[in-house]
Amino acid sequence: MVRLDRLSRLMILAGIIMLLSSIILGDILLQVNSSSQELIIPPHGTLVTSFNPNSIVVFQGNGVSIHGNNVYTVGCKVINLQGKVSIINNSSYSVNLNERTILLPGVLYIIIFPIIIIGGIIFISGILISMYLRLR
Repeated sequence: MVRLDRLSRLMILAGIIMLLSSIILGDILLQVNSSSQELIIPPHGTLVTSFNPNSIVVFQGNGVSIHGNNVYTVGCKVINLQGKVSIINNSSYSVNLNERTILLPGVLYIIIFPIIIIGGIIFISGILISMYLRLR
């Protein structure tokens, strides 16, 4: 019984460490692989651009309409998941548009996500063992 109790504590601790370290490492990877710039759209102008398919682009600004595939509006931010975008300014004045591009590295899918899943499984298993021992 004492060994199972110690095992459950170690599993909970290992799961927490794996979850937190992979989340911090993923955050560092995404911050290193991001860039931002400011676009100026002229009055009654249209800007057509395309992006890397492995990136997420976030636009923030007012007075323009953004069209394309995989374009989603969240609050005052427009998120483009991949592909081609056309930005249309129907106003009689220039509009400043902030663009932030986040490149998603392959390491994120190969290493970080599996570590998050394995850490979660270990954490939940440790909690289940601990609950079993207390209810027994």
